[in-house]
Amino acid sequence: MRHPWAAAAACWLGIAAADATAPEQFEWRQPISVEARQGAAIYRFELPQAVYSGSHRQDLGDLRFFNALGQVVPHALLDYVPPVQIDGRQQPLTFFPLHRGTTNRDGQFDVSVRQTADGTLISAQLRSAIEPTVKVAGYLVDASTVKATRQALILDWQPQVAGTVLPVSVEASDDLQTWRQVSAATRLVDLRSGDQRLQQNRIELGGNAGKYFRIQWPGTQEGIELLSVALATTATVAPPSRRQWIAAGSARAGSDPGEFLFDSPGLPLEAVRLRLPEQNTVVPVRIFHRRVQTEPWREAANSVVYRLLRSDEEVRSPAIQLCCSSDRYWRIRFDQRGGGIGQGSPEVELGWVAQQGIFVARGDGPYLLAYGDAATVPAAFPVTTLVPGYRTEQFPALPEASFGPPLARAAPDGAAPATNAFAWRSAALWAVLIAGVAALAAMVWRLARQLKS
Repeated sequence: MRHPWAAAAACWLGIAAADATAPEQFEWRQPISVEARQGAAIYRFELPQAVYSGSHRQDLGDLRFFNALGQVVPHALLDYVPPVQIDGRQQPLTFFPLHRGTTNRDGQFDVSVRQTADGTLISAQLRSAIEPTVKVAGYLVDASTVKATRQALILDWQPQVAGTVLPVSVEASDDLQTWRQVSAATRLVDLRSGDQRLQQNRIELGGNAGKYFRIQWPGTQEGIELLSVALATTATVAPPSRRQWIAAGSARAGSDPGEFLFDSPGLPLEAVRLRLPEQNTVVPVRIFHRRVQTEPWREAANSVVYRLLRSDEEVRSPAIQLCCSSDRYWRIRFDQRGGGIGQGSPEVELGWVAQQGIFVARGDGPYLLAYGDAATVPAAFPVTTLVPGYRTEQFPALPEASFGPPLARAAPDGAAPATNAFAWRSAALWAVLIAGVAALAAMVWRLARQLKS
């Protein structure tokens, strides 16, 4: 038999949940503009700054999306990270022929090179210790100025009448003294038959970071005359930063020397910039944060900030990276052993990245985003629920939604402030929950007695 208190609790909870689905229950609303795309069912969005200051839940659980009929439509929040792009290029290289004596024995060669102070080769020559240099034995390739990851050497040589099938060995060096083998059995191929051509002119380096490469072939083989050498490289290109910056103004002085306080409007902070009041200042700093004023402080960063004047140009410390946090209260503590920051207060700039997500455009528009009700329980779905088989690369392809300015809920004449109404409703909801738990405990106690008897 269901206890009457439990029934009452369920009834109150149901009423509260039903009220929370009406747009009028939320303190803030923002109209949504969507791209006019034929057949679009799902839209992507980036939350505006106003949501973080207007939401009453740190987890953004009081967000709701509505259609024109005031019906809730599904949404999901996600952390979209653009994939890292690989930039592949071919850079031309300088190369030098290495010569071999026609009667050289035991493969004994002397290498003579000339290079600039930064390591760039001017000339190189491979000489036999016995005979004068009369025959090309290979090539020395200069890749010392390339910083990207080395993938392969791309060769182009003078075509030969009978074609080319040439085994070569490839070695790498950083100082032209010590050589390490890269490939011992690479074959260069260039064969033609009518209009058909078979060519293998690529020597894989496997990311070998040598500054110089030596290509040689056996003395019994007819060599090639190189026309050009290019280095195939790859470099990772980081996606553009989505970080936004807002000015938090001057931090206010705390109770201790060198202590300053500032507040964040609920933004998910990733970095902070501190602008010191006086030039030629270098000072260690620690940054702390907490969600409410009754909690102990937790350290978010330990760094050094500076503001220096050098050659009539001011040099400032970069942004301090933070563990991402939406906490409101922040404290800065400057080390006082060197005099701190001098006179004045630091200017604070906050770096944050907006949450992204999607919503389902069920029903007719215009659509509405509402937030600002701590009693509302979270309703966001996992993105894979709304988009089965979701993959990261699908996100940019979705049409984008944008938000209009935030509109505050208008309180009726003579009504109590929204904060008071919110406090009374929260208190009532907690009272119902406690009563329901007490009723459930009484039922368990009574059942335990009956089983024991």
